[in-house]
Amino acid sequence: MACQVTSNHSYSYLYTISWPLEECSLSMLAKDDTISICSNVTSLVVDIPCHDMNLSHRFPHIHTLTVRATYTSGLHGFRRLRHLITHNMELISCLAPQIDTLTLTNANSSNFKSLICSNVHHLTMSKFFIDDVNNISLLQQRFPNLHSLHVQFRSNLTVFRNSLDLLFNAQQWPEFKLLRTNWIEHSFCDYNSIKVWIADNTELKSRSIPFHADCDGESLIVWL
Repeated sequence: MACQVTSNHSYSYLYTISWPLEECSLSMLAKDDTISICSNVTSLVVDIPCHDMNLSHRFPHIHTLTVRATYTSGLHGFRRLRHLITHNMELISCLAPQIDTLTLTNANSSNFKSLICSNVHHLTMSKFFIDDVNNISLLQQRFPNLHSLHVQFRSNLTVFRNSLDLLFNAQQWPEFKLLRTNWIEHSFCDYNSIKVWIADNTELKSRSIPFHADCDGESLIVWL
């Protein structure tokens, strides 16, 4: 922002220079700045109320939108938006048709029982832990075209194994290619044989497609 000193030693606003960085939070901008165009910003964090801020016009190239504010009226019209990070389920309903990557920061699975996000291909659930196989079934219903999933499991080996079996069922998720999760089977120590363990304990034993897996004792990654 450019200013000049007036005769009474106060500052007079002249103009706002476009934000030079690729990431920006609304709280970083001047409270009275509602007109500047930030064309370089591709990642925006909405951490304050944004009513009547015309954000899609001021930030025309947003690719990733992180919403932390509770009141989110006016968050629409981002033509290049692809990744949404939020806990606000109503906002997901509004923006789901245009995003392909969703990061949920909500710990309550019941909040997305009414959602159907057919366009979302990549899902991360950062605060929700799977403790029931029905949670996986619910995800498959609400995100029918998912390609990748990043989720955590509670320390229940039976739920872990049954969930992996369901995740790798091609009839449920025919386009599913990548799973990132935590490792639950603490009695298993031969991580070089992780592919054998997965093939023996999941639906992959009946599929002819090759797959890759990596496990370090804490995390598990499976590529199909």
